[in-house]
Amino acid sequence: MGRGRLQLWLCFAAIWAFAQSPPLRAQDRVQIVTTTTDLRSLAEAVGGDLIEAVNLVPANFDAEEYQPKPRDVLRLKNARLAVRVGLDYDLWFDRLLQAAAMPEIQRGGSGYVDASFGVAALEVRGVSLGAGDGHAHGSGNPHYWLDPRNAEFITANILDGLTRVDPANAGTYEANRQAFLTRLIGSWPNGR
Repeated sequence: MGRGRLQLWLCFAAIWAFAQSPPLRAQDRVQIVTTTTDLRSLAEAVGGDLIEAVNLVPANFDAEEYQPKPRDVLRLKNARLAVRVGLDYDLWFDRLLQAAAMPEIQRGGSGYVDASFGVAALEVRGVSLGAGDGHAHGSGNPHYWLDPRNAEFITANILDGLTRVDPANAGTYEANRQAFLTRLIGSWPNGR
């Protein structure tokens, strides 16, 4: 076989091999629904190209005041993983989960993730509000994601959920998470 024919054959072999393993289409990716844009970004950091994530609450909108839409139930019906803030921040999400009637993404299901698990809750305010008191949260201040150090807990919770619903790609998810945390921590003055 001449050199030109060998190169042509190798080219065809490479094209054939590529055609046998096409990139994942959106419908082949793990479908994730998060309550907020912040959680969606963290899910994308862990899941990379293997997931397709959407958030329910629009950016720059108060998630505590969000009024779910009928399309949100449809999004949850297609989800394999549902990720919420927790700590009484997104209580409306419980009604959506019930309406979707998907046991896998209900509390205790393999596809349910409460991102607050393991995070130390900030102060708890009383149930009465007075001038200058802000607003009350019965389970502690749920704005824990504003501290970048909590990304370790949040991404660990997302990783656990992804590993439960897609164990074949657990190694990729862990590598993505570690790479993200390395970039995040490396961007802090003096490391941690």
